[in-house]
Amino acid sequence: MWGPDYPVRTVRLALRPWRPEDLEVYVAIRTDPEVARHIPGHPLTREESMEWFAQAGSEIKKVGQALSLVIERLEDATIVGMVGLYWRNDVHRQAEIGFILLPPFFGQGFATEASAALLELAFGGLGAHRVFAVLDASNRASEKVCQRLGMRREGLHVGAYVDGDTWVDSLTYALVEDEWRTSLATSGG
Repeated sequence: MWGPDYPVRTVRLALRPWRPEDLEVYVAIRTDPEVARHIPGHPLTREESMEWFAQAGSEIKKVGQALSLVIERLEDATIVGMVGLYWRNDVHRQAEIGFILLPPFFGQGFATEASAALLELAFGGLGAHRVFAVLDASNRASEKVCQRLGMRREGLHVGAYVDGDTWVDSLTYALVEDEWRTSLATSGG
């Protein structure tokens, strides 16, 4: 069983588990068509959102589990989005990261800052060897986040999943522990 000490703080943000009083913000994130346009199978219904909220985890006990965390702005405790760290494989020590922001907070560097903290949790705490992100290939903003994190583009997957009646291409970006440690050393982090 593994989970970090909460909240996980960055310069401008706190990452923390969801609280019961956050339910309406969670539902707003998961049901908003603008937020969900690059997420397969979304937007969710209110009922589906509430089911996911009930399962949001703050520790990882086994493969397939995830940390699902609030991104909260430190200056005023406003929830700006959410991040996830998913433990995908014990043997190969693989983890996946994901991030979702509310539209008013797009383009302010919050996804990059929060995701950098997830990389620290994955490599520094969970013991991951490789961390990857899978993106809708048309989501240029998320692709730029991955690039700013030092992740490398590993592949384009044509027709990777169906969303409604449309086949969607996806991109995979990844980083291995040695690359992450080298980037920390060169950046002074």
